[in-house]
Amino acid sequence: MDETIHPPPSSFSKAAFKAILLLVFIAGAIFLIRFTPIRNYLTPEALGNFLKIAGIWAPVVYILIYTVGVCLFLPGTLLTGLGAAIFGAYWGFLYVWFGAMFGASIAFFIGRTLGREFAASLIGDRLRKYDDAIERNGFATVLYLRLVYFPFTPMN
Repeated sequence: MDETIHPPPSSFSKAAFKAILLLVFIAGAIFLIRFTPIRNYLTPEALGNFLKIAGIWAPVVYILIYTVGVCLFLPGTLLTGLGAAIFGAYWGFLYVWFGAMFGASIAFFIGRTLGREFAASLIGDRLRKYDDAIERNGFATVLYLRLVYFPFTPMN
C-alpha cells in the first residue's frame, strides 16, 4: 500500500512559517558574510592575528569560530587549514573536530526545528525512506550520505 505523508493544513502553514524563518536565517548569513565589514575579518590573516591575540583562550575561540562558521556556511577548508597552521596537525585536528561536531549539532537542530515539516510537505515519501533507513541501520546510512560527494554544511 502506498501511503503518502500529507500534513494537515494548519501544520502546513506552521511548516511554511518555519521554512521562511530558515530561509531568512540563510539569507541573513549570506548577507552578513558578503556585504558587511565582517567579511574583512574572515580572511586567514585576520583570523590568525585574532587567535594570536586571544592567547590562552585561542583554542576555545577557534572552536567557537568553527562552530559558528559551520552554521553560517563558511568554507570548512579555510577554517580547517587555519587550525592546522596555527595549532599544528594534532591540536588543530582536535579543535577542528570539536568545532565541526558542535557546528553540525547546532546546524542539525536548526534544520530539524525550522525545516523538517516543510521538507516533509514537499518530499514526504522520500523523507520517510531516509527516516526508515536511518532507523534500520543508522550508522551505515549516515556514512553513505557522508561519502556521497555533497558539501558538509548543507548536509547537516
